[in-house]
Amino acid sequence: YTAVLNCYAGSNKPDSAQRAEALLRRMESSEEIQPNLISLTCVLIAWARSDDVEKAPIHAERIFQEIQDRGMEPDRFVFSGLITAWGRCGNEDSIFKVEEYFQRVKDMGQDAAGSAFKP
Repeated sequence: YTAVLNCYAGSNKPDSAQRAEALLRRMESSEEIQPNLISLTCVLIAWARSDDVEKAPIHAERIFQEIQDRGMEPDRFVFSGLITAWGRCGNEDSIFKVEEYFQRVKDMGQDAAGSAFKP
């Protein structure tokens, strides 16, 4: 599942985000496998890169909320997706969200491997 979700995240086809989320929901209904941080992040990034730039931040924020609701710790890839979604939307308030998420990445200080991370 995650490999396919990653392909959707990197695709520029118009319906990639919708297809990624549909696959995620199918994954959730499976008894064999459940979404993890990587699979949810792929869907968030697919929405962030979607051609619906006005609604992309709404969908990305919804997936971000799911990540938090599941008790997962967002990483720099999650925040990068959120920054992308808000940065592309052109909303007059989007700069505040970009700055907020950029600051959260800076505050993380280290990546998953423990080495210094510089945004």
